[in-house]
Amino acid sequence: MKQPHKLSWEELTPRKKELRERSLRVVSYMKRHNVSLTKASKENHILPKTVVKHSNAVKKVGGRWIPKRWYSIERVMAINENGKSTYIKVKDSRHASTIGKYQNAVRRFLETGDESVLKPFKGKKVRDSEGNLHTLETNPQNLYEISEGRENEEFYSIYGG
Repeated sequence: MKQPHKLSWEELTPRKKELRERSLRVVSYMKRHNVSLTKASKENHILPKTVVKHSNAVKKVGGRWIPKRWYSIERVMAINENGKSTYIKVKDSRHASTIGKYQNAVRRFLETGDESVLKPFKGKKVRDSEGNLHTLETNPQNLYEISEGRENEEFYSIYGG
C-alpha cells in the first residue's frame, strides 16, 4: 500500500484529503511562524507523525523536523482565471504558495478596494499537475463579479473537494 503522500488526489478518501490539507497547513504555519513541528501541530490540532505521513513536506535535520524548501504533493486549489473561479490540481508547493498569496491579495483587494495588492500577480501563471499553465485573474471588475457570484455560496474554500 502506498504512503498517503504518494497517492494522487483522486485516490484519497475524504478523510485522507482532510488530513493532507491539515498537514500542509501545519507546514505552512511552521514556515510562516518559524516554529517546530510539535508547536505547529499543536496549534493546528494534529499529531506531528500525521503531518510527516500525509505531507512528506518536512525532513529531519539534526534531530529536528524542518519544512522542506519545496515539495511535490497533489492538492486541489481555487484560482480565478478568465473571469471565472475554478479549481485546479497542483503538485508543486511553489505554485500552491503562489496561489495562496494570490488568494490573500484578492481578499485584501475585495476588502479595501486597493488595486495595488494585485500588481505582483498581473500576468502571473501557475502550472497545474498536468503541466497546463493558468493565468491568474487580476482585472478588478472581473474579481468583483466572481466575488458577487460567490456570496451566494454557503462555504468557500481555496481547497477543492
